[in-house]
Amino acid sequence: MDPVNLEVVGWPSTLAMGTITDNSSAITADLAAADVDSIFKYAGDGTGNRGALIEPVVVRQTIEQSRSVETLRGKSVNPVLVIYTANASNGGVASEDISNYTNLVMHYRNLIRQAATMQSYKDANHVSPGSIILNPDLFGEWQKNRDSSFATAFGTAENWTPILVRQALKEAISADADYVISNNLGATSSLSSLYDLAGIKSEIDAALDDNILGWVQSQNLVLSTFSPDVTFSWVLNLWNPGSANWVHDSYSGMQAVWNEASKSVSEFVESIGAYTANSYRPDFIAFDKYERDGFSPTGRANYAFGSREWDNYLTYVRQITDSVDTPAMLWQIPGGHLPSNDEEIGSYDIENNASSAATYFMGDKSIGASVLNIRSEVLTIPLNPVVYNGSSSVADLLQTESNYDWGASRLRHAAYSNVFAILWGGGSTTAVVPIATNGAGDNGWLSNKIQRYQNAGQVPLYHIQSDSNTQALTSIAALNNDLNSVENVMNNSVFLYETPSNAMVPSSIYKWADFLDALNPMHNTGIAGVKFWLTDPDANEVTNVQYAKVAIAAFLAQSMKETIKFDACDENNWSINTGDPVNYPLSSSCGQLQQVYGDYGMNANGSDNPYSCPRNPKMEITAKTHASWYGAPGPLFTAPDAVLQEKGLLVNGSVGRWSYSGPDCSSSTAEFNAQAPAYLRDECAIYDGQKAGGFVWDGSAGKSLEGCGWWGRGVIQTTGRLNFGKLNHFLGRSHVDPDNINQTVEGTFVEAAPSNPLFADLDLCSNPELICSTQEHKEIKWVAGLFFWMNEVQGYNVDSGPYANWNYYDELKAYVDGGMTGNKFIDDVSGIVNRGCPDATCPVSGAVDGIGDRRANFFKVLEALGLNPQ
Repeated sequence: MDPVNLEVVGWPSTLAMGTITDNSSAITADLAAADVDSIFKYAGDGTGNRGALIEPVVVRQTIEQSRSVETLRGKSVNPVLVIYTANASNGGVASEDISNYTNLVMHYRNLIRQAATMQSYKDANHVSPGSIILNPDLFGEWQKNRDSSFATAFGTAENWTPILVRQALKEAISADADYVISNNLGATSSLSSLYDLAGIKSEIDAALDDNILGWVQSQNLVLSTFSPDVTFSWVLNLWNPGSANWVHDSYSGMQAVWNEASKSVSEFVESIGAYTANSYRPDFIAFDKYERDGFSPTGRANYAFGSREWDNYLTYVRQITDSVDTPAMLWQIPGGHLPSNDEEIGSYDIENNASSAATYFMGDKSIGASVLNIRSEVLTIPLNPVVYNGSSSVADLLQTESNYDWGASRLRHAAYSNVFAILWGGGSTTAVVPIATNGAGDNGWLSNKIQRYQNAGQVPLYHIQSDSNTQALTSIAALNNDLNSVENVMNNSVFLYETPSNAMVPSSIYKWADFLDALNPMHNTGIAGVKFWLTDPDANEVTNVQYAKVAIAAFLAQSMKETIKFDACDENNWSINTGDPVNYPLSSSCGQLQQVYGDYGMNANGSDNPYSCPRNPKMEITAKTHASWYGAPGPLFTAPDAVLQEKGLLVNGSVGRWSYSGPDCSSSTAEFNAQAPAYLRDECAIYDGQKAGGFVWDGSAGKSLEGCGWWGRGVIQTTGRLNFGKLNHFLGRSHVDPDNINQTVEGTFVEAAPSNPLFADLDLCSNPELICSTQEHKEIKWVAGLFFWMNEVQGYNVDSGPYANWNYYDELKAYVDGGMTGNKFIDDVSGIVNRGCPDATCPVSGAVDGIGDRRANFFKVLEALGLNPQ
């Protein structure tokens, strides 16, 4: 499954930062200095103005302040209005706002006025004039009380209580037909002159039902109709499942969080129809943790968070938004932080405003992995051990996850959890910039962190398309035409894999069009100044065509041998007679041939390369591809020990093996479930088309699978935390510490990531399986190999020894200029790929595996491209 698309109109392509405002002009300059992307304000009286008709003054003030901040900042600032049309924030299910006809009409009129006013601020520089958040706490109260007060007020799916939705909305439209809207330039127009009100009324009759589901849809319809360029959302709460206390528990893995919390919320959202796939569908979901700072007297009753709570919460956010396929905003997040011993407190009110939120997301290296670096006034704050599973103080709570590093920012993890924006603060909660009602602030701690984030360390959410994305592969038309014309030949005669019956058939995974889609940006744009080489500016066109085709053929020769021949994207379990305690151990996920993939890139002192992906013991990943012969091992997978232990699958902390001899699956009726992790799939349905074999959970592998998600993937099998880390930093959503950029760390100079990475929507450190699973970016399985080629083959360079003078470009050109004769060139590049040196036999690692196949592949591709090697 591809990640949720985090592109929301009007918001930046990086994880956005916002804060509450009170629209005071006194804080406009401070908001600009804080470099926030958004400001938000409760509209009207902040509670829905029940029974009152309002003018959208707050809407205009908030938008105008955002434009003022924008002018000072020099970058766009998105205004967000929080609007109630049904207020359940003080408890109850807001039946007075919905079932009372007079109130219902009044709320519709107010919503139309506010929506149309926001829409009037659209201009050439603001294609989306702002965003709206609808009805905080309403869905939380509804779900919590769905079998009690909600059912009493609104009925059940079998028998919804009638509500005069259509009549009330049409009456509201008629009543405000002459209402005058003033746009951002001061021009005035009536509602009836701006909108086809008769057409809207007809649409209401056709689209809405007179019940609570129709009421929900009516809110979506009003906003989509009267403010079509304003993005909007509903709100989900931490306590939607019935209580907030689920977040304090320790869970074995993601499935346990889903079962406990996320599943019921996802089902509720679907049942109420708020995100039904139609033209009125909202643009995002706002998640409300709880406004008050977590360690304040009010907040700590139930809402004090350590790292475990935040991790659980982000899992909850991700699972719900994955289910609904909609991006998330973390809204009204308390902006308090954990003050360190080194910090000057000044006016920061620790007793009332301390929280872990800002420290968790932004990171504080002065605390790092030791909570003893946090001021004792915070650590000694008492907590109720009944609520917090035995933690009786903040110190206890912060240590429930041992050795957690508070110095590391978790903003990338938020983006991985489908979050596109974090809006900080509330009326009584620490914000980025203090307002009149939420205290004296935090001495600029959060503001300074956000400024630093905006200047260095922004988290990209998606790639911004540019002209370079559509340019021709090369400036040589004949070469481009040649490459485009061979698609059928390459797909059906060259990219072949061997079936269990020894037939050669076209690959289902590797396609020529995807290869060209990968080659184009790698050749034209490249990564960190390195491009896939095709042509020499000093050569003539005819010669350059040959150079390019030889470069392509050399790369494909290796790809055909490494993966295409097996129709594999993921590494297969091939560990038989490899020195493991048993054949086909399930620990092959961790490394085969006695390797430890997670240790790739570590130096002699045990330190990580600065590009390496961080270790992640919470990984839960199952490979997409696998071998398919009779009894072939199932896909590689990884899971936390706690998950497998909970299922009774570990013996003495170790996993078992794959048995290829049984059971026989010829008569099995079990159905393959691709969404389930491998270890939960039914016998004989561990993979599609399974003929025999199965898991044996006897502990015989002698190893755990925890954190073992770094097996080979892609056309030249990118493997290990370092290699995935390089891909992620230069192509995806970088994980590299911004403080290390342009520094030499552990002997490695750390380059900056691209400002607009090609696969910004993919976090390959959080989920390396995206290389094989993405359908949006099928070319990335090729890109991973091209990236390796550009750095390791094209970039091969040693200072001494027998290969000190070997140069890829010189060797390739010599091969072409010499009439394309012999095997030396292809043997040399095969040696680099397979054994680490440019030779058919390397001094330490030995002879190249399958050198004859690699030669044959090379010549086959050259011939398919119209060349005649000798």
